[in-house]
Amino acid sequence: MTRTRRLLYGLLVTIVVLLAVEFGLRGSGWLDDETLLSPLLFQQLETEAAPLAPRDGWVFGDRGRRFHAQPLGLRVITLGGSATAGDGVTAFASFSHQLQRRLLLAQPGRSAEVINLGRGGVGSRQVAQLLELGLGSFHPQLAVVYAGNNEFHELRALKHASPAYGANLERTRRRLHGLHLYRALQRVLGRDRLAPFAPLGQGTPAVHELPTTADARDRALALQLYDENLTRMVRSAVDAGVPIILATVADNRAGWVDAPPGRSMTSTEERLLAEMDGLRMHRDTPGALAHAEDAWAQLHDERAFYRMGRVLLDLGQPDAARRFLDRAELVMARPNRSSTELRAKVREVATAEGAVLCDVATGLDARSREGIAGDELFVDACHPSPQGHAHIASLLAACAHGAGLLPAADWDAPMDSDPWRLDHHGARLQQSQPDGPQGDPSLDAALEGHRAYSAGDHDGAWGHYARALEMGGPRGALRANQGLVRWRQGRSAELEALWAEATVAAPDDPEIGNWKALLTR
Repeated sequence: MTRTRRLLYGLLVTIVVLLAVEFGLRGSGWLDDETLLSPLLFQQLETEAAPLAPRDGWVFGDRGRRFHAQPLGLRVITLGGSATAGDGVTAFASFSHQLQRRLLLAQPGRSAEVINLGRGGVGSRQVAQLLELGLGSFHPQLAVVYAGNNEFHELRALKHASPAYGANLERTRRRLHGLHLYRALQRVLGRDRLAPFAPLGQGTPAVHELPTTADARDRALALQLYDENLTRMVRSAVDAGVPIILATVADNRAGWVDAPPGRSMTSTEERLLAEMDGLRMHRDTPGALAHAEDAWAQLHDERAFYRMGRVLLDLGQPDAARRFLDRAELVMARPNRSSTELRAKVREVATAEGAVLCDVATGLDARSREGIAGDELFVDACHPSPQGHAHIASLLAACAHGAGLLPAADWDAPMDSDPWRLDHHGARLQQSQPDGPQGDPSLDAALEGHRAYSAGDHDGAWGHYARALEMGGPRGALRANQGLVRWRQGRSAELEALWAEATVAAPDDPEIGNWKALLTR
């Protein structure tokens, strides 16, 4: 046997042995649950599987809240990061709750439940994990994914934590992780030997303090991984027989720009912006349009693109401004929100995989005062305001109807807002305190309860609602508030009596009846 043949024979035997080991490991079930870990603690979801496992007919979510394992009527799960979770607004202002209200009021006599599985800071990889858990535990009739603001968090944290990080190396590591043999080597040699970074969750600053920036290779990798994770979500939902809506993620393009520390605009950019400000002062729209076009190739910093777009928007030129504001997103040094590239990827995957597409970003632009979503629809860079959440809920419902998943209804119809009701209380967190006495001491006490609940003081909220009851406030609304407090605290034994009393006091209120049916079956 020649030397070449011996080498080829040895190579073939090695390949056969490795394949045999790989398939053997897969057949054994060992390491099936071994997942990639982010160095960011809030992205490590290994502890999510236990609380989402059904027990005695219930699924226990975060902080003890329980849900029936089997849906009573229409059940929807919503998934994403903090924009989905409702950061920056009061507890019942999120689009998930607004969607639940719309579904209930549009379909009298049918229960509706929207379970918010949003988690602050998670990217699409973690959302895909949560979706798979949620499909198995909650048995929804519809899943909604609104995720895309956090696609760079994990990569930037890895880049900060490991001198060995590189976009191409990270792409290879993620490909290898699909092999059980690679996972076994991680176990034997130690995770840090094959994927070197700082001890998990240690030595990693908060996301907004990470000094690492994203370069073109990081952006390309993030976009590729986003594509793969969205595709994984759609296929998981299809395998479970559950329709899924992929939504484009909107952000505050018209009202916010990052200011990375240690970075400054060039003198050329400063000069061009000063000239642009002069044209704005003189309301010279044609001159501003021409100047912006000439300046385009000389701009590099996200703040320069933003300020140029902002002038054009102030002059009533949203179409011209959009080009600059979109570019400001794309060149962010520390990306922490969606972008035109990521939104295009949502559209692409939804079309290719047969998911329902809901173009929330375009819809919010159309509903904004200036033609591009801004401060009235967001509390910061990417977290919707109560008004923004309400619009997102309407857009999602309309998309579901357009796909034949919901009956026809006026999904933009105004909804009643009862100031006594906790589940009607929607405000920016910094504005949740009432301006002053409302003229009714019992209502003042109820509003204090809303405020306490939003601040996480649930015992305080209970006490305020009890005081409002003693002063003669409406029993149905206040007992319902207390029922929501106890549900939030995980004190399930008290729910039956509270909701029974609430429905007796308000027998014709469909929302109170819906809460009772959902929480006390």
